[in-house]
Amino acid sequence: MGDFDITEDDLTTKEVTALARQRLTYEDVFDARGMRTKAWRRRIKGTDKAVALTDDECTGVEKHRLKTRSAHCFQCKTIYFGFQKQFRNPGWVYIAGSRSLKLIKLGNSIDFDRRADQLRKQRWGGVSDWKRLYAIEVRTRGHVETRAKNLLLTSLSFQE
Repeated sequence: MGDFDITEDDLTTKEVTALARQRLTYEDVFDARGMRTKAWRRRIKGTDKAVALTDDECTGVEKHRLKTRSAHCFQCKTIYFGFQKQFRNPGWVYIAGSRSLKLIKLGNSIDFDRRADQLRKQRWGGVSDWKRLYAIEVRTRGHVETRAKNLLLTSLSFQE
């Protein structure tokens, strides 16, 4: 067992259940008890742990102790964990285009073909003619998408 590992006995039944809903176990939890938020957030980056067990309780009624890697309450705000999983998991980063409004969309998905259908059916951006311009399979789809968007924003800001 490593320095930041916990046992199942360290968790409450509700915490074990919350982890199981996200297909996680106690082995996916970083022991951040006794650490300040800034310190454990820096240390968790060097691990494969998905969630931290902290001494800091959330502001919700139930006072949860599990936090996402970005220090949000894992149990109250499950949407943040969804973004975290997306950030670290494999999939596709794509560029889609709409000819009718001359729009470009950069995004990520587990299944690009299904996502392209969703863009058209939902009329994302008010159009339904989305086509794949480019797609690449990557190991960390959210990370690659974020880096690509940041590079685009940086290069566009110098063009004015």
